[in-house]
Amino acid sequence: MGFEKREYNRAYNQEMYQWCKAHNICAHCHKNATEPHKTLCADCAARQVERNQKLFAALPEAQQRARLDQAAARAARLKKQRIEHGECIQCGKKAVKGKKHCTECLLKIRRRDRARYDAKRVKTDFHEGLCNRCNEPALPDKMLCKKHYDIALRNIKKGNHLNQERGATAKHIWQGDNKICFQKKK
Repeated sequence: MGFEKREYNRAYNQEMYQWCKAHNICAHCHKNATEPHKTLCADCAARQVERNQKLFAALPEAQQRARLDQAAARAARLKKQRIEHGECIQCGKKAVKGKKHCTECLLKIRRRDRARYDAKRVKTDFHEGLCNRCNEPALPDKMLCKKHYDIALRNIKKGNHLNQERGATAKHIWQGDNKICFQKKK
């Protein structure tokens, strides 16, 4: 009798979970609406995270390391499997051809990288006499400080040297590059 009751409860719980998931209702409390693309409401999710952190902290250090290693191995297997099936390595949707991410994840990554770049980027009004790379005082009548001006001069010299190697007769840079790459060896 006990076994049958457990099987009935398991079937009921699975059915209830699927129903809640389909109707965007929290699968734990069955009261609140879920977060987008989740199965729990914000309150239940926060309580679950807190509970899991306490349980993890109570484990011995060796078991904590073992669990972290297992999680890393599981993530690596999942990533490899998704790459083999042409799925996005983050969300599992169909990946863009030749890429490892779907369109949505690529956009998220681009936005995140843009935000990081903007946070690091020097923001200045260059009419104030500051270097446009580091905000240090610029040289007179220049937009760069001494350090960055020297770097720019070195790069210009390198570029001129490469142009001379490519050949002065080349109409396009790639023609000069081809001369260098495909010249016959003596």
